[in-house]
Amino acid sequence: MIKDLNALIERAKVVVNDKNTGIAIREAVANLFDFKATWIPEERHWVDLGLPSGNLWYDCNGEVNGKEYFNHDDALESFGEYLPSATAMAELYENCEWEWTGGGYKVIGPNGKYIMLPARGRKECESRDYGYYWTRCISKTSQTSARHLYFDSGDVYPLSSSYRGYGFSVRPFREY
Repeated sequence: MIKDLNALIERAKVVVNDKNTGIAIREAVANLFDFKATWIPEERHWVDLGLPSGNLWYDCNGEVNGKEYFNHDDALESFGEYLPSATAMAELYENCEWEWTGGGYKVIGPNGKYIMLPARGRKECESRDYGYYWTRCISKTSQTSARHLYFDSGDVYPLSSSYRGYGFSVRPFREY
């Protein structure tokens, strides 16, 4: 039995030396063995916003095998330690300037660097008017709900709660 799908994929990519073929091999092996694929970050995409914690945020939403929306359990499994904590999401909200761009928010850190959080709606209702981004935290009031960032053109709510089965976006972060 294959214990480490990511190691197998990396070896396969070396053999074919082609990123797209490596992705195709990853999908085929994952489907063949019914594995959940995990997200693999690329170092060049991390942004230091100058937050007090030193945490870094990824400059684009997380995708796994072309999948852009995740229920909470799949987000936890696919992104693991890269799924933001509620504390990290609150820090992003409290220490950054949030500018609505018409299609999401430009989140500007204390050092002037920024990330874009697109308004992607959710899997069940795609919309360019609002966005949902999971944290790794289960709601304290209900085990069937989890914490997430929610925004629309007028407001940002860094720690809302919703049903864990909904398909939301993920914005990876790296703890300092």
